[in-house]
Amino acid sequence: MVYNWGALRPIIYLKSDAKGRLGFSAGSGDFYLSGYKDGKHALSLVKASEQKKVAVEMVLLEQDLKPIDVVLNYPGNEMEWQEAPAEYREDIAARKEIWQDTIDAWQERAQASVVPDSVAILARGNLGELEEFWRSHQPVEDGFIGLLMAFDPKFLWQADAELFAAVYRFWQQQDQDLPPEIFAPTVYYEELPRPTIVKGNATLYPKAFIKKGKTQQDRMQKALKWQKRNFKINPEKALSGQPRLDILAAQKHLSDTQYRMLAIYILRANGIPADFTRLPDNILVYLDDDWHYYDLKLGRLAADEKREESPNYLEIYLTDEDGVPISNARDHFSPTRFVEGMFYNINSEVHELGGGNYQMARPEGDLQLNFGYRKSDSKTVLQMIPLALDADSLRIVAPGYPRTWEKAREDLLLLVDEEVLAEQDLLILGNHDQENSLRVAQKLLDADREFVFYGYTRQGSRRVPGYKFNPAWQAFVREDPAYARTVITLFKTADGWSMYEGIWSKLP
Repeated sequence: MVYNWGALRPIIYLKSDAKGRLGFSAGSGDFYLSGYKDGKHALSLVKASEQKKVAVEMVLLEQDLKPIDVVLNYPGNEMEWQEAPAEYREDIAARKEIWQDTIDAWQERAQASVVPDSVAILARGNLGELEEFWRSHQPVEDGFIGLLMAFDPKFLWQADAELFAAVYRFWQQQDQDLPPEIFAPTVYYEELPRPTIVKGNATLYPKAFIKKGKTQQDRMQKALKWQKRNFKINPEKALSGQPRLDILAAQKHLSDTQYRMLAIYILRANGIPADFTRLPDNILVYLDDDWHYYDLKLGRLAADEKREESPNYLEIYLTDEDGVPISNARDHFSPTRFVEGMFYNINSEVHELGGGNYQMARPEGDLQLNFGYRKSDSKTVLQMIPLALDADSLRIVAPGYPRTWEKAREDLLLLVDEEVLAEQDLLILGNHDQENSLRVAQKLLDADREFVFYGYTRQGSRRVPGYKFNPAWQAFVREDPAYARTVITLFKTADGWSMYEGIWSKLP
C-alpha cells in the first residue's frame, strides 16, 4: 500500500503460500504491507533500503489499528541528462507539426459546424457523430450543452449519434437540477453503452429497469428488489472485467462489482442519482438533498445514515510545530474505514471554520482520520489517527508543514489605514503577548527592517518596538478568536501585497 489521495491504497494484491510466505519486487520508496485473513490483520511499514532483499515478518491478530505518524521517503533516482540525437529531435518536431495541423483542422471544422463552437471543438475527431445528433434534434436545449461540456471529454470523443440522442432524451425526462451523476452513461471506467432503439427513439435504459412509486424511496426499494430477484452474485459464472451497461443488463450472474454497477444504473434509470464507492457491498445514493451509503447486502441505508437525530461532529484543531494555526488544509484530511485489510474513503466532508479549526460530521463505527501532506519532493508526512467512538475533539500538530507566501487577503488589508499601506511595506498582525508574533518581530529587527506591528490589545509595561494597538484587528479577532493565536506578515512588492501566516524563513 502507498499513501495517495488521502488514504493508504493498494497497488497490488498478493496471496501467500500454504506456509504464509510470499515474495515480490518493489521500488525503493517506503510502503505498507497489509495482511488479512479470517478477521485477523497486520499492518507493517517497509522502509526504503539499499539492500537487495528485505525480510518482513507479519503476525495476524485480532487487534485495533494503531496510530500512524511517519515521514514516508521516496528517494529519487539520479538522472544523467543527455542531449537527444538530431534524428530524434527532428522526428519529434515533425510529430508535433502533424498534431498541430490536426488541432487546426478540428478548430476550422468546429467554427463551421451547426454545433456551437464551445462544444464542437471538444468533440475533436468525433464531431461528425455529434453533428448528426444535433441536426436531428434541433433546437438542442441550452442546459444540455452545459451538461456535455461538464461531462468527461472522452464521452464527446467516443459517443455515436444514437448514444448522444439516448442521453439527451433521458436528460429531458429527469429533474435537471439533480446532481449530474444521474445523467452519466458509465459508472466505473467501463465502455460506453449501446442504446436500445424503441419505436424509433434511442433509449439509454431497458424498460424493465423502470419502476413506479410515489416517492424516491418507493422506487428505489422496488427497483432493487427487482434486481435481487433477477440477478445473482456468482463470480465463477460472471463475465470478467467491467462490461458496459447493455451487456450487464443481459446477464444473470454478476461479480460483486458488476452487481453494484448494475444497481447504480437501475437507480439512475428511476430518477435517483447514484454513484460508485469502493466500500464493499455499498453504493452511494442521493436522497433528501444529500448523499448516503446504501448497503446492497443488507438492503437498507448504512447504519450511520439511518439516524434521524443530529449527526455527531468531530472538532479538529490543526497547528504547525510552533503552535501557529494552519488554514486552507481541508483537502489534506480524509476519513477512512478499515475493512478486511483495506482502507476505504468515507463520504464525510471536512469543513473549515477558520483559524486552524475544522469540523467533520462523524459517522458511527470505527473510523480513521488521515492527515497527510508532501513535505518535500521526496518526503510525505502521514498521520493516521484511529478515532475513539466517543471522540468529539482532536488536535493535530503538523511538523514541517509547507507554507508559502500568498496574495494578501482583502479583508486583512482593510484592517489597515490606506496611508499606512501607502507608506509601509512590512506589517505584522499578531499581539504583544504571543510568542510567535514576537519571534517574527525579532526576525525583522535582526534584519534591520522597518515595520509596523499591529496588536489586538494594548501593551502594558512591556514595550515592543513598532507595536500599535489596532481596534479593527481587535474586532476581527473577537469575531474569530482562533486568530488570537496566529501571526500574519504582510509584505508589499511591486506586484502588490503578499501575506504569510506563521513563521517564515525569508521574505519574498
